[in-house]
Amino acid sequence: MEIIVEIGTEEQRRFIENELRTIEIMAGHFEPPPPIKRVIVPNDFDEKVNEIQGTNHYQSLRGHRAVAKNVTTNDGVYLVFSKLLYKDEHDNITRLQIYVHEFVHAYNKLRFPSLETESPSKHLYLSNLYTLFDEYDANRKSFEITESLFPKVSHRYKLNNRKYLKLFIKSLIEDSKYFRQISNEILKFRLRHIDVDRFLKDIDPCFDEISKSIIYTYAYIDHCLKLKKLESFMMKSKFINAKTISLIEFYRNKFELGDPNLFDGYELIKRFMENFGMRFEDTPQGLYCHVLNI
Repeated sequence: MEIIVEIGTEEQRRFIENELRTIEIMAGHFEPPPPIKRVIVPNDFDEKVNEIQGTNHYQSLRGHRAVAKNVTTNDGVYLVFSKLLYKDEHDNITRLQIYVHEFVHAYNKLRFPSLETESPSKHLYLSNLYTLFDEYDANRKSFEITESLFPKVSHRYKLNNRKYLKLFIKSLIEDSKYFRQISNEILKFRLRHIDVDRFLKDIDPCFDEISKSIIYTYAYIDHCLKLKKLESFMMKSKFINAKTISLIEFYRNKFELGDPNLFDGYELIKRFMENFGMRFEDTPQGLYCHVLNI
């Protein structure tokens, strides 16, 4: 595993490199270890992620700012960390939680089963089912591992977790722009263009932001039971309903059992995605999305 640090003085680079060796130490406890090829702290986070992915559209600021990215390539997994992690807002404990989170993502690439299927719609649903569980699993494990190593966590760790939790909940209950945007795109689809691909492209940022905010929030709540009182506030969200709660309960159960086989959650993810106006079907012409009212 190669570690590349592009920021700071020579002394600061050595410090960051030594801290990142934690990931290498974690990998040594797994057989086989996760296929992490390179760990990078670049000068320009977005530019480096786009370079590795071969894209030009990645942006770390999309509702919430990402400070880490897990990128799969033909020669292995690249973990990219933002230089913002080494500012005063963070300390070694907050960074460890983020390192573990990305490590779990890399490990899950080995742990999760193949999603090969002849059905395009089933593959799409299962991909979303696993993507969201991957985030739930990585968050909960990162909290558990970090707090087992540091039983007395720092003030910055507590402060950061409170800040991010508030941001995720705010996305759900204080800002209805996502619901309005999806509703508007449904209306435009019906009255203007009837272009399914355009509809899906236009609502994808909303789906990504809200679905992950739901997952991250419940990962916090399920890790720290005293936060369960926040559920009453979350129920104000138009995206939290019986379909959502059923999916979260499914993820919670799978996490507690340590079971990576999620195929029995197929119907749950189908119903959950209906919250965003999507229902997919295989047709003789290929994959088709029915645009639903929400």
